[in-house]
Amino acid sequence: MMARIWTAAVLTLGLCGSAGAQQMSAAQEAAYQALWQTTSDRQAAYAAGQLPAAERAFAAVLALVESGRPGEALTKAAALHNLAAVRADLGRLPEAEAVAREALLLRRDHGAVANAIATSERLLATILNDLGARAEAMALLDSVVQAKLGNPEVDATLPERDFAALAVMSAETGNTEAATAMLAQMEPYLPGMTAPQQAAVYTALGRVQSLSGRPDLAEAAYRQVVGLTAAFPPGPDWTLTDHATALGSLATMLQRHGRPAEAAPLFRQALAMLDAGEGGAPVRANLLVGLG
Repeated sequence: MMARIWTAAVLTLGLCGSAGAQQMSAAQEAAYQALWQTTSDRQAAYAAGQLPAAERAFAAVLALVESGRPGEALTKAAALHNLAAVRADLGRLPEAEAVAREALLLRRDHGAVANAIATSERLLATILNDLGARAEAMALLDSVVQAKLGNPEVDATLPERDFAALAVMSAETGNTEAATAMLAQMEPYLPGMTAPQQAAVYTALGRVQSLSGRPDLAEAAYRQVVGLTAAFPPGPDWTLTDHATALGSLATMLQRHGRPAEAAPLFRQALAMLDAGEGGAPVRANLLVGLG
């Protein structure tokens, strides 16, 4: 499962281009500040793995937008985007797909900034990939990569996460040679990356090596991920669910090597992380299968 990206600012994205945004009354401004604070608080909870609480709050934000600011399509799109991300991590993928599609459509149709559109394209791509619709997912993610590389209006941070995800999708469609070549292009840039950025690349490498039938190399890559992120606090770039997934991936490789005594504690550690943060059902299910 690929990491989700959510919208960081309901106010900024929601009001961009809306008529009369400069003429808000004190009551309107207070309402927006309340939406902003609720969203910010829930994004912190999301990163910490408190997914049910985050889902309830994002649903409440959407309801507030629909009742109080029904004419502001971009504000609604931001709220929909956040809700889609958390529902996807909860394993409610068909619901998440519908909501993510609506968010992307609103942003495209109502003049959202290019960065917001790219963010929604990436989210929908991750959901479609988890649903098995890889052709559409790859097309969307390729659009995101091209935007980050060529459009100055798009936030170019973390392009390696998207490039790595595209490599994994290629491998999952059977083109492991192309996936390996894509990741090899990123190798010279690894020393200049942050720990979460490097972890994204090594996570993709582990998956590609596993699909290529090279479990030894996959294990080495996943060990790099766990080592890089062991002391890294949960946040937007590396969530609690990402921590648990990395441990589970390493444990799976150990299990395939016939080393269950080493794998079991890692599965238990990952499950304990999710238990502490109310983590998502898909990752929990995979961990339970591995431990079982």
